[in-house]
Amino acid sequence: MKGSGKFGFYREKVSDFIGIVRAQGIREAMAVAKKFLNRRVDSQEGSREETESVPPVPEGCIRVLDISYYINCPPTSGGSLRIINPLTRMSPEDGISVDFVFSTWGKEYARDCEEYLMRLPVVRFAKGLVAENYLSHHGSIPEGIPEEVWATMSPALMDYVLDLVSRERYDIIQIEHSQLAWMTPLLRAASPSSKLVLDAHNIEYRIFRTWLPYAEGRQRKAVQRNMESMWVWETDCFPWHDAAFAVSKMEAGILCNAKVPRVYQVPTGGGMDPEKYCPKEEHEKDYDMLYIGSMNWFPNCHGLEWFIREVLPLIVEKKPSAVLHIVGNGIPDADLISLCRRNGNVRFWGFQDDDVQFFHRAKVFVVPLWIGAGARVKIPTAWCAKVPVVSTVFGAEGAETVPGENILLEDTPEGFASAVLRLLDDPEEGKRIAENAFETVLEHYSLDRCARPITDCYYDIAGRKRA
Repeated sequence: MKGSGKFGFYREKVSDFIGIVRAQGIREAMAVAKKFLNRRVDSQEGSREETESVPPVPEGCIRVLDISYYINCPPTSGGSLRIINPLTRMSPEDGISVDFVFSTWGKEYARDCEEYLMRLPVVRFAKGLVAENYLSHHGSIPEGIPEEVWATMSPALMDYVLDLVSRERYDIIQIEHSQLAWMTPLLRAASPSSKLVLDAHNIEYRIFRTWLPYAEGRQRKAVQRNMESMWVWETDCFPWHDAAFAVSKMEAGILCNAKVPRVYQVPTGGGMDPEKYCPKEEHEKDYDMLYIGSMNWFPNCHGLEWFIREVLPLIVEKKPSAVLHIVGNGIPDADLISLCRRNGNVRFWGFQDDDVQFFHRAKVFVVPLWIGAGARVKIPTAWCAKVPVVSTVFGAEGAETVPGENILLEDTPEGFASAVLRLLDDPEEGKRIAENAFETVLEHYSLDRCARPITDCYYDIAGRKRA
């Protein structure tokens, strides 16, 4: 690739392409995508690096290309767990072969992720691209393109994938997250026989819609702008796909209403591993309350601030020694840092490599969330570790909940505090709820239960019958 000329080519053509897609619909999008590909070839500016030779695939396998703008290995984020976990329980006998292409931030980390993914039984090939330049680094956002989408536009990722699909035939091309769906019409034009699948993870505009009531000042304007632009984007791009995966019944309904031909509901996090989280012996329960989540994600910080300000004082009034333990990577916002420093009943642990020990030592897991979309992986993880959960109703959206049986749900400070105190005062009640929750995991969320339905989805999408 040659400096600004390459970026000028992509910036102009991609923004034109997306603008016409919005105005004219998918048929016009296909015509423009084909012209785009022709111009790309004529520009004689191919990919920055050669696409490696791909190992041969066993005859009769369904070939899947999975494309993501991020991944972490071993998986810790909900998105990476959703992508990777089901593959850990698939085998070559399932007749599925998966290739990965993903963006990442460093060559060494890219190699680590490639090696991790290549150890999975059905992964044939993995390539991490160090995307040093995004279109967002080289100009302002073109009108009509959401910030969330513009931030993923990498010519390196686009070039590599387009070169790959020009040489390799895939039955299914899976796009992770709607932000990356700007690639879908190009891939449809470049690989017309492939089925294009959106792994939605979250309906992104819902994050901003639930965020808006709590945003103030400049943040409110930004959240409003992102909500509106992502709603338009997702409404437009969902029907471009032949099928979609959703992690909650509500969001599956949104995708169906958007006229996606096939919509499949899959478990959040891609399934839980009982062997990893289920305690094999009794542990001392010395952590009264536990919260685990990324600290650089505003919805998590917002929920914790509400809990510390509104709920925790009501708990401490009855149990002065009760402590909330917070585990998570990233730097919390200034308000949360200030609250934690001033409150002797809060301990912030920061990032921890091993979250299992924290679950095993916790008496109650709290999910005080009000903002988000999809389904939270926190709850099935706590269930898997046999820790009773208290959550807001919204925080438990998408989970297989039976209030009072496998979870306690409360939305007022008084109700939430009362539910936590109930479990702290009555360990046997906590054990009852935790055992019921563990049975829910075995029935709905275990890796073994999740891998087969996703394999079946691939066969259905590809129009094949399992042997």
